[in-house]
Amino acid sequence: MTTNRSVPGPALEEEIANEISGLFKAISFDQPSFDNAGRSFDEPEMEEPHRAWVAPAHRVPIEILSIIFVDATLIDWRAPFVLGRVCRHWRHPVLQTPKAWSMIKLNLIKPGLHISTILARSEPFPIDLIIADSSDPHALALIPELQGRIKSMMVEFKSFYVPQHSFPQLTDLVLLVPHSISHEHPKAILDRNIFPNLQSLTCGAVLDAISGEIPPNIALPPIKRLALMTRKLDTTIKLLQRLSNQLFVLHIEIYGPIERHAFSEPLHVIFPQLNTLTIIPPSSFVYGPSFEWPFVARTPILESYVEKSLQFCNIHKDTWNVTRLAFSGGTDLRLFPKLRDVIGNSVTMTTLMDYLEMNPKALPDLKRVTFHRAKLFEDRLDRFNLKYGRNIVTNIVEMPISFLSPFSSYRLIDAERRENHGLKNLNDALLARDRKPATNTSALASKENMGDKIDPHKQPLPKSGHSLNESDEEPHRAWVAPINRIPTEILSMIFVEATLIEMLKPFTLGEVCRQWRQIILQTPEAWSTIRLHVLKPGLQFSTVIDRSDPFPIDIELCGLNGHLKLPLVPKIKHRIKKLMLDAKNIHILDHPFTQLTTLTVANLEGVISKEQAKLVLDQSILPNLHYLWCGTALDEIAGEIPPKAVLPPIQKLDLRMQRHTAVIKLLQRLSNQLIDLHIQISRPLEGYEVSEPVHLVFPHLNTLVITPPSANVSQSSYNCPFIARTPMLLTYVEDSRNFSNVHKDTRTVTRLAFVGGTDLNLFPNVQDVIGHLGTILTLMEYLESEPKGLPHLKRVTFPHSADLEDRLDSFNLTYGRNIVANIVEDRPSFFYPLVMRNRLERADLSLVEIFP
Repeated sequence: MTTNRSVPGPALEEEIANEISGLFKAISFDQPSFDNAGRSFDEPEMEEPHRAWVAPAHRVPIEILSIIFVDATLIDWRAPFVLGRVCRHWRHPVLQTPKAWSMIKLNLIKPGLHISTILARSEPFPIDLIIADSSDPHALALIPELQGRIKSMMVEFKSFYVPQHSFPQLTDLVLLVPHSISHEHPKAILDRNIFPNLQSLTCGAVLDAISGEIPPNIALPPIKRLALMTRKLDTTIKLLQRLSNQLFVLHIEIYGPIERHAFSEPLHVIFPQLNTLTIIPPSSFVYGPSFEWPFVARTPILESYVEKSLQFCNIHKDTWNVTRLAFSGGTDLRLFPKLRDVIGNSVTMTTLMDYLEMNPKALPDLKRVTFHRAKLFEDRLDRFNLKYGRNIVTNIVEMPISFLSPFSSYRLIDAERRENHGLKNLNDALLARDRKPATNTSALASKENMGDKIDPHKQPLPKSGHSLNESDEEPHRAWVAPINRIPTEILSMIFVEATLIEMLKPFTLGEVCRQWRQIILQTPEAWSTIRLHVLKPGLQFSTVIDRSDPFPIDIELCGLNGHLKLPLVPKIKHRIKKLMLDAKNIHILDHPFTQLTTLTVANLEGVISKEQAKLVLDQSILPNLHYLWCGTALDEIAGEIPPKAVLPPIQKLDLRMQRHTAVIKLLQRLSNQLIDLHIQISRPLEGYEVSEPVHLVFPHLNTLVITPPSANVSQSSYNCPFIARTPMLLTYVEDSRNFSNVHKDTRTVTRLAFVGGTDLNLFPNVQDVIGHLGTILTLMEYLESEPKGLPHLKRVTFPHSADLEDRLDSFNLTYGRNIVANIVEDRPSFFYPLVMRNRLERADLSLVEIFP
């Protein structure tokens, strides 16, 4: 443009106008760039207001959302349908949370596409199935379809067919018997081949239909909780004798008319692991006061006892260790010296108060009584507490005590039928509404009909019947901090889960805000999961223990400051669930530890005496000990345990074997109850050699880990001092570079870990192999020589090795196999509990101030 300040002449006017127009066009073309540049300067100021507009539902991490979804489904099984429709950000996590989908009540879902979608989304988690209506064909059809995934099932016995295949994951079975029994094969319920993992059985009077005796050579399921009704006492007593070593809970009800039984006198049955016993005798109006209980039970660790009878009392006499009692008639309370909790009705309270007023110092451990609201008894108990300085707490319930019999199922059936009927009508209405527009659901249905494969994670969620009207609530909720909107019950569950992941979470969570601080202080389960060994003795230690009451706790007394915590153990011994201590401190086991289930004795220093070592095998001291890791602590005294001594109910044992003859005697005593055995075999001490291998039978052993001694130069073979028969063995670990196939009974093994060479022909059913590079090299050489060998093998776990990974891929491609490689960064350690060096060398941590 000209720079002359004089007025342009007519010749330049057109040129100047065109130039100005071009400049305006250039400015308008560059305007977006100017705007973007201006916004870039304002971004630091605008970022925070923008973050404030992010919806609270999008701020919660996916891991926490998954926990919330699972807990919400525990409260209401329809939660996944509702949560998936909140927003796009919640839809994806709920579709990727199979545990939540596995909790949906399938019998209340409309048959068809939705059932298959839910089943696909819930894989691989097991499911629960309740069929309250035997006339519902689609619900009954789910049994054979889901036979391999059902974990818990409730069904009417008359509709329960004789299965052709096993239920491998079924642990809980409830058979409803509202009508007469007419079934041909009730023995199938007691067949371990059909129910290999059945632990809880509630069967009513089903077993009375068994004609003849149960063959003694048939293996029974590993039933731990049994509830039954009977009038055929012969069959029932013989069954209880066979199950006596494994039962934890027994509920038995005798109804009439009772068939004559062949036993002239009551039989004696020992239940070494029974924790809870419920007895309901027949009515005295039918049998009179002369009725005698058909068997006498020995229950050395019984804690809970229920006796529902208005006519008979003290049917069961071995109640010395009972701490929780429920009864409906009169009873002799002198047989319950350790009682802490009483549950009952007005007759119960009358009997209890009469006894206490006559013997004010009786039942010194009694802490609580639970009964239906009755002002008379409340005042009477208050006066007793005030007069004698007792502190017995009343737990008042609004409804009469029903004793919760497993056989009170008729109301459950009616309720399920009503809910089933209502929800199916609701589903019909919702599906009809969904069909009006041409939605993706109809398209998916057409794809299903055409045989196309459907991705369950991309299907639309079934619509629920919930409609939320938040027009009035949302403006108010917008002013409530998102962190305070989560319900207290859900927060408590999250706090417990968070503490399991990181042990110091309660201290962190309590500092977030005032609301969370109050909730975490009222969540004792979260405080009970803190590893107390990282706390220094003193105020912090006692504060955490008080906040965790009454939940059980874990304590380690090894390390630098372990001995400083010993004086606190007698005060909290009734709450210790897991205990780890050095052998020199084993003398603290001088009084019963009633809740102790796991004990680890570390032989770090000092010599343990025989008398102290015997405390570990004293059932009166450790009545509920299930897991014992003891090194050589039992080596000296294993052969000196009296034959009639009652041992703790040990199920998992880890020990080191030097005195072979003595330890083998102990294994013989424990063989019927062990499910997990880790044994490290050392060279036998002089005088304890075994001339010939001893044969042992472990009927319930599931996991076996063997470490034979190291080989001398001249040795090429090794003979184990015992030969084990393990019909139920699933996991086998052999940690030896010198010897292989120490244990031979391995045809049932599905999970194998080994170090050196081994004969894989002994493992025809193996599905999972774990090991080092030498392990996988042995495996690949075997597979390449026998391409059809190990047909069930699905996965191998080993450290990273490009050569072996390529070799496995080439084998899969050549022979059409699908063996997956699970690559780990570190070498598999076989996880020996005896190797505790890292834990014991860790210095004690010091926590900062614990908020009061």
